[in-house]
Amino acid sequence: TMLLEGGPTTIAPLSETITDGGRIRSIVRGLVVHGAQARVRAEGHDWLLRASGLTGTEADWTVLARGGEPTSPFLVETSGYSASYELPVLVVSETSTILRTTFPSRVSRVRRRRMPRINAHHELRVRFLHPIWNTIVERPIRDLSDEGIGIETEAMEDLLCPDLQIPDLRIFRSDSEVARLSAVVRIVSIKRGHAGLAVRPRNDDAARAWRELVRELLHERTRSSAYAPLALWELYEASGYFSLSGKSVADFEKLKASFVNATKLLSLTQEVGYHVVWPSAEGLDAATGMLLSYSNAYLGYHMAKRPGKSLGGYFGKEILREIHWHALERALAAGRGDWLISYIQTGTRFSNLLMPEFQSRNRDPERECTVPFHAYEVSCVGEQPLHQLHVGVAKGEDVARLADNIRATRPRAYWMSQDLTAEQMDLRSVRHLWAQGALERERRVFVARNAGVAEAALVAEVGQPGLHVYGLLDLVRFYPLSANGNDHLEALMDAAKLWYASRGRQKFVYFHEGAEPLPAHPDVKDMGTGNLCVISMDLVPDLLDHLFEQMSWDPSESMPPPPMAGTDPTA
Repeated sequence: TMLLEGGPTTIAPLSETITDGGRIRSIVRGLVVHGAQARVRAEGHDWLLRASGLTGTEADWTVLARGGEPTSPFLVETSGYSASYELPVLVVSETSTILRTTFPSRVSRVRRRRMPRINAHHELRVRFLHPIWNTIVERPIRDLSDEGIGIETEAMEDLLCPDLQIPDLRIFRSDSEVARLSAVVRIVSIKRGHAGLAVRPRNDDAARAWRELVRELLHERTRSSAYAPLALWELYEASGYFSLSGKSVADFEKLKASFVNATKLLSLTQEVGYHVVWPSAEGLDAATGMLLSYSNAYLGYHMAKRPGKSLGGYFGKEILREIHWHALERALAAGRGDWLISYIQTGTRFSNLLMPEFQSRNRDPERECTVPFHAYEVSCVGEQPLHQLHVGVAKGEDVARLADNIRATRPRAYWMSQDLTAEQMDLRSVRHLWAQGALERERRVFVARNAGVAEAALVAEVGQPGLHVYGLLDLVRFYPLSANGNDHLEALMDAAKLWYASRGRQKFVYFHEGAEPLPAHPDVKDMGTGNLCVISMDLVPDLLDHLFEQMSWDPSESMPPPPMAGTDPTA
């Protein structure tokens, strides 16, 4: 095969060798559930297989095509969601149609690309004016992702070559133009009749249209627009989301109008955030959300699913996996955030599987962190006592000292992701972005001084009322700056109460990072423990494959009944 390549790749391949038996079983199970195609290439032999069964410590592969007779043991090469796998196996038995092999004792995994790619089966075609020969090129699209497309090509007719710049490339579905991009040819395979192009939208409107098209094709059963706030609210009621942290549906009724207003504003300002939903005939079966809560970090929030192992003919694991794939990929494609933040409550099974378990394999204080906290809901209704200590708004030198303290005592992922640097402490850039959509976002830093010296600081934030139903955008954190710093917590909390009350709030949430819980107080309600989990966005492609591995059901499980005739679960 003649292969022409040009230009840099978007991300270097990342590889790992997996020896954990439980994870290897999860990988094979995921391959079987998805019917992944695989190849055996050995000494000139080439077999095409499909993962089709799992029994004990053996895997079944359906033989789709034979080319010679490779000798056992050999490598099975296959692909997951965004990574390739190599599995060294021994043949146990063989028929004309089924190859049964041992489980591998190790698996090699290589990330193939940053963004997933899907085969284009929706009558998509590309059309452009050749920049050199001034001829119209029109070809079918084979596959596409947010960052590239693969097209069919006739080498002698199209005359494409690596690094060819195409300033105006248009994509058509049937006869309708659906996207307009610029492109660079990256690779041309003459034998396969294939060309790979890196693409970039020409402007913001084109970027939105392209992202929506790719999301629609990649995730046909989920939606990230055209959902009703009241449908989300009903899902939170039905799923039990309103019962977390010892609460009940009645505790949220007064918040309903604010939630509807905030969610409507968010849907009009999707640069700030969005929800991904799994629609059904009854409304919504599952949803999750993403917010650009800091200047370069997305916060995952409001994940909920109706009870049941299966819903509408789909396994619950499949539904959760799909909404998270969609939400994470959209954040990756937007290119605004460098970090992903999650607040994971202790004891929540799926959320702990999603982040802490993944992070346990990627320990790197430069790219991830897990920080335990104890959450408290603090009332700010009523008069607050006066304190002899001088408590006030932090000055420039106080902010610099606080930032230095946090930098010295917390992982890099912690302070970079949450704008806890001297330059970003006032949330200036994210405050401006939210304000463009009429959404409130602000931060205030208070310090307690003794003899003119700041001994402790408190960082208080507000977000649009109702946007987070548990109030985790109205968030407070406390940082002692001296040996006596902890003595000033009460005074600083009282200052925070006054500030929140002046902003029309009746309560806020305090994340206590200390080892000992707070003493009981009539203004304070215990919300339980959890973890602040942060990962770099360049780890998200590996998180997508983690979902592929961990959120596949056992092939021996019977499939749920399909939706009733006449209903469309994605309508």
